[in-house]
Amino acid sequence: MSTSIAQVRARVLAECEDKDALAAFLTDRTIGRYLAANEDSVETASHQLVGSWQWQQRVRPHALVCAACERDARSHSLRPVGFDAQGRLVLYTCFATAHDRFDPATATAHLTRLLHDAQALLDSDERLAPKWVLVVDFHGYALRDNNPRTATNAIWLLHHFPERLGLALLLDAPLLFGALWRAIRRLLKPSTAQKVSFVSSMDTTDPNVLALGTPMIAWLRAEAAENRSPYGAAKRHWEPPAEKRPHDARGLQSFVADQRAWCSFHWYGEQFVDASAVSYTHLTLPTTPYV
Repeated sequence: MSTSIAQVRARVLAECEDKDALAAFLTDRTIGRYLAANEDSVETASHQLVGSWQWQQRVRPHALVCAACERDARSHSLRPVGFDAQGRLVLYTCFATAHDRFDPATATAHLTRLLHDAQALLDSDERLAPKWVLVVDFHGYALRDNNPRTATNAIWLLHHFPERLGLALLLDAPLLFGALWRAIRRLLKPSTAQKVSFVSSMDTTDPNVLALGTPMIAWLRAEAAENRSPYGAAKRHWEPPAEKRPHDARGLQSFVADQRAWCSFHWYGEQFVDASAVSYTHLTLPTTPYV
């Protein structure tokens, strides 16, 4: 593996500009992920890495701001909520608590920034697990959500974050989602599709749910219940819980208390730009799936 890593690094450095910044990006762990995603092929891993580096230079994901969430922070609810029992970072979203989720461009921008920040956190400490878990709560899902463009944008985006997905839990997905899922599945590598699990009401007989560990399961159950209550649609999930509400929608207490981790995702209020000046036309996505 060390020889392959050196070969990939040499190929990518030879092909790309801005060598100093690129050298910092080409860590052994990063190259190892791209090799794993490409069955240890030096050629294809190098090609994918070059594409990801060029995409980063063009898109600048670290500086993206979701224009919808700038106008209303409840536009999207996809956010990190803590680490599971395996040390994987858990990302959670619920359709009912995302009030302005129908624009594929802003949804893609939100996801791009979130995944970039998640990757930066995971890469900041070698003791952290290198993967994340995506929990999608389908409560509130409607016909208008069955937009294939939003789904395919997310799939293309994952091309630049290979070997990061540890598990995707789809909670209470309705029959309406079935046709879209069949289309999505054809775009996924079999190894990625196998990481997608449909669960009902946080069924703790499912081994994928059990693997999250008791604290994360308890948090997800409380969050799902709250989102199905009259309070769910109005809550501000980034704020501390109101008095007499023990559930903290921000995430596990251990995660929220870690200011380095939790605050690394909460850019709202200090890095906003004029929403009218934000353009997402540069969010060019790959033309072929490779997740």
